[in-house]
Amino acid sequence: MNLTGLSDPLEIVSRHFGESWFATKLVDLRSGRLADIGSGAGFPGLALKICQIELSVTLVEQNKKKAAFLSEVSNTLGLGGTSVVPQSYEDWNVPAETLDFLTARAIGQYPRLLKWSLMALKPRGKLILWLGEDESNYIQTKPGWSWGIPARVPGSVRRQILVGSPDFPKVRDFLLR
Repeated sequence: MNLTGLSDPLEIVSRHFGESWFATKLVDLRSGRLADIGSGAGFPGLALKICQIELSVTLVEQNKKKAAFLSEVSNTLGLGGTSVVPQSYEDWNVPAETLDFLTARAIGQYPRLLKWSLMALKPRGKLILWLGEDESNYIQTKPGWSWGIPARVPGSVRRQILVGSPDFPKVRDFLLR
């Protein structure tokens, strides 16, 4: 199974692991509960678990073969505190306001993800997105969120990490529309 389009080991380390680990410079991810939406080959969620071992990580991946791969890797590496949800995030029955962090890398359909995230994140939770500059500009216009300054991924021309928190005084208005 081809999980990534990259084959050069140095590019895999810098692009996948390096870009994932860069988020630890922006957000304190040493502990708490993180869900990685659309985990694919495990980036950023599995890579973050490797460098932040106290972090509780749920990898949400609807592709059954990729989900099986993620389970096998986390078991082989002995990554306790890691679980795999083999379904879409929208079908995952996560209790409201239980996640400290949500991550997603280039999954698209951001309005749906933003609305779902408002329910799943704790009031001071963080949504961490890896995306292009145009997507970042678009997302920052959506109501219900307070966004930080986008951080350009080192070595990239257009990729950014955008970190936001639910703007709870405005969330009720957003959800009642």
